[in-house]
Amino acid sequence: MSEGNSVKIEGLVPWDVRGTDKVTNFHLSVISDKRGRTSNIACVAWSSDVAGVTIRKGGFYRLEGRITTSSYQNKEGKTVYTTQCVAERLEEIRGMVASQQPKASSPQSFGDIRQAVRDDENPF
Repeated sequence: MSEGNSVKIEGLVPWDVRGTDKVTNFHLSVISDKRGRTSNIACVAWSSDVAGVTIRKGGFYRLEGRITTSSYQNKEGKTVYTTQCVAERLEEIRGMVASQQPKASSPQSFGDIRQAVRDDENPF
């Protein structure tokens, strides 16, 4: 995994998964602040990178990968920018239930990353 562009997140797959035998698009729902609000992170997994992992709605997963951005023109001709996590490693966290999702105070949670960057410095 690239040193400069890497991400590690854990979260719940909140919706049905869309995919083929080569690529799967899904979201991971992660706690994004101390009040327990969640963010849904768009993710993509190529079957060759995550062989043997079946991504399913309601499952908890640990993802290691990188962030990519892209853009496209919508029907109105406006440019739409997208950001997603590309899974380079993915594992299901078996036996975890919703009440055990990592808390915002956990050092591996998404919330701590956001706290490390002041709001006026946050490029997102």
